[in-house]
Amino acid sequence: MNVENKVHTFSLTLDWELIRLISQIDRFDASWTSIEKKEVQSLKQLKSIATVRSVGASTRIEGSKMSD
Repeated sequence: MNVENKVHTFSLTLDWELIRLISQIDRFDASWTSIEKKEVQSLKQLKSIATVRSVGASTRIEGSKMSD
């Protein structure tokens, strides 16, 4: 079996603009967890509202008088 060892070198010149962009990405990543939690709560509320309205509409279609 022929195994090749490849070595890659990478050079990056940092400037203040690149550091600023990396910092923005890092701050967004840190805030993403709280965004996800808020979205989960909102989706649960929307599901509950949609369920109540759907049941109400279905019941009214059957002839019952009720409100949501």
